[in-house]
Amino acid sequence: MLGVNGSGKSTTFEVLTSGIAPTSGSVRIDGVDVTTEPHEASKRYGYCPQTNILFNELTVREHLELFYRLRSRHTFGKREEREAIDSLLRRLDLFPVESTAASHLSGGNKRRLMLALALLHDDVPLLLMDEPSAGVDVVARRLMWKALHERRQSNREVSCLFTTHSMEEAEAVCANAVVLSKGKVVWSGSIPELKQHASRGISISLRLDTASIWDPERVRYYVDKIRWMLSQQPSSSSSPSSSSSRSVLVSEGRIPADELERAWELCRQHYPRSRSRDDPTRPSPEGQRWITSVLSRLESESRGTDAASTSSLSSSASSASSSSMAAADLSALSMDMSEFVKEWLVRETFSTIESQLFEDEISGRSGQEVRAVDLQNALGSGSNTTAVYETTCTSRFGLVDAFKHQRAVARACV
Repeated sequence: MLGVNGSGKSTTFEVLTSGIAPTSGSVRIDGVDVTTEPHEASKRYGYCPQTNILFNELTVREHLELFYRLRSRHTFGKREEREAIDSLLRRLDLFPVESTAASHLSGGNKRRLMLALALLHDDVPLLLMDEPSAGVDVVARRLMWKALHERRQSNREVSCLFTTHSMEEAEAVCANAVVLSKGKVVWSGSIPELKQHASRGISISLRLDTASIWDPERVRYYVDKIRWMLSQQPSSSSSPSSSSSRSVLVSEGRIPADELERAWELCRQHYPRSRSRDDPTRPSPEGQRWITSVLSRLESESRGTDAASTSSLSSSASSASSSSMAAADLSALSMDMSEFVKEWLVRETFSTIESQLFEDEISGRSGQEVRAVDLQNALGSGSNTTAVYETTCTSRFGLVDAFKHQRAVARACV
C-alpha cells in the first residue's frame, strides 16, 4: 500500500486493528468484524506497527515467550514453543541479543523484534506490516525481506498488507500494489505495472504574471529603498575619487555593479516572508549565483555592444568611449534600478514557489525530487518569467491537488 503523507495509510491500519471505528461500512478479517469483535479479530492477524511498542525490562526472548503464550490457541509444550522462537531468532539474526533488555536494543534490533512478534504464529491468515524496515540498515532490511518471503512460501494462504516508501522494498516483498490518495484508491495493479506507470513522471511549467509581480508601486517601493541606501550608506570600499561618479549614477536611477549584492540583500530584508524558516539573513546559494550571472552579463554586454544599444548598462560618468569602457573595471558598470528590481522579483518569486510548493507539497509528501530544467538559462536571463521543472511523481497519485491547494502560495508571492 503506497501513498504520500496524509493519503490514509495509517488510518487504514488503525481501522484494521480496531484502533478507530470506520465512519461507514465494515471491515472483516477471516469473517470476523474488527469493530464488533476486536479481540477475536486480533487472533486473525500478525501486526508490526510503525512504532516500537515493547516492554523495556523484558529481554528479546522473554518478549517472544510472552506473546507466544498469549496468542496460542492451543496448549503447546515447551519444546514446540522453543522451536518456534528459536526459528525466528535465527531467521532474523536475533540470537546475539536474545538476552538483552528491550531498553538496550538498537533501533534496528527493535524493528526486527517487532517483526518477529508479528510472525510468531503460523496460523494467522493476515500480516499487517506498517513500514517494518524503517530505520534499519541494508543487511537487516534484507533479512526482514527474506523472513517475510519465507513465511509466504511456507503458508500460501497468508496475505500481507505492507506499507513502505521504498519502491525496491515493495518489489522485493509484494506482488501487487494499491495507491491511496485522500483515503481513496487511485491506482491498483502489479508491481511491474506500477513501475511503468510511475516512471512516466510529469513536467511542470510555471509562468509568472508580470502584471502582478511588476506592479509599479511595488517596483517603486524597492527602488526607493535602494536609492536611499546608496545615498545614505555608501559602500566601505568607495573611494573619494569615485564618489562623484557614483552620485551621478544614483541620481540617474542606476546601481553601480559593485553594489548589486548590497541592493539584493536590502530587497530580501523587505520581502514578505510567510514562514520563520525563510530567514533573509541566511545565505542563499541561488541568490549568489543569480548575482554572479548578472555581473557576468553586464561585463559581457559592456564588451560586445555600444552604450546606445543597451537598456540596462551604461559606462560611468567619466567614460568617454567604448574602448575605455571595454577596459573599465567593475565599478564602471551599472544597472538600471527598476530593471534590477524586476529581475530580482522574478527570481525571488520562483524561489518562494519552489520552496513552499515543490519542497513542501510535492517532495515533502512523496519523497520525489522536483528538478529545474535548464536552470542556468533561467538564471541568466532577466526577462525569463517562465521556468520548467520535472518530477517522477504523477498526477494520478493525487499530487496535482497540491497545485490546486497551493495556488494561494503563488498569489502571496506577488
